[in-house]
Amino acid sequence: MYLKVTPQKNGRINLSFVEGYRDPKTKKVKHNVIENLGYVDEYLDRFEDPIATLKK
Repeated sequence: MYLKVTPQKNGRINLSFVEGYRDPKTKKVKHNVIENLGYVDEYLDRFEDPIATLKK
């Protein structure tokens, strides 16, 4: 499981916890979103560096 950082077209950055797995039929890696955390600017009041903190 890892923290996926996705820049959006509106300039904001979306955060979500994602789990990678291999599809048994196609043998390709796929991703399953465990939890969508929202945008980085929503966490700036709680954390000095939200991305580094949530990666831990």
